Amino acid sequence: MSTLLSLPYLPSVAWMAVFLKSENVWIEAHDNFQKSTSRNRTTIAAANGLQHLSIPLVGGRDTHRLYGETKISYTENWQKNHWRSIVSAYNRSPFFEHYAYFFEPFYTQRHEQLFKYNSQLLNTILQALKASKEISFTEQYDVNFYTQDFRKNEPELNLPRYWQVFEDRNGFQPKVCVLDLIFNLGPQALAYLSKLEVVP
Repeated sequence: MSTLLSLPYLPSVAWMAVFLKSENVWIEAHDNFQKSTSRNRTTIAAANGLQHLSIPLVGGRDTHRLYGETKISYTENWQKNHWRSIVSAYNRSPFFEHYAYFFEPFYTQRHEQLFKYNSQLLNTILQALKASKEISFTEQYDVNFYTQDFRKNEPELNLPRYWQVFEDRNGFQPKVCVLDLIFNLGPQALAYLSKLEVVP
């Protein structure tokens, strides 16, 4: 079975499970940028519920171009705002101080291209998880080769509950980025992902 994924900004817990557990998995490197997708948006579990974070793009979201050519805009200080939101949401989580240093540089150093930024973030997530997984990118755009194609839709799984900082206030929030899992479960995050059922 071959699985094809788009490359998100801070992938969801479900995305990470599919990526890690699929035997043959590829990341699409030759598609057009798709607006209103996880390519430049992510979700965290904040004090008032789900909070969506979006990376602004040069030319706006409606400009037609390849994902690999899409550039990040710095006309607003989105890095400071995103990191402040992440800290506010997770500084009381059990493992925030143990893993924050992995990710803080992504909010202090500039990156020109969105695809490269997200690729480097994915590598850092794998390091934080201590997960061994080769990242394979497509060499051309192909619509028929893959058994599972998640370029247009995010993977969705039934996630077992794990402890979250604001669960007592907002209930368990399954549709969040993998930072939520890492900061709340720490070294057990990879074991949690490994137990998830991803077979279609």
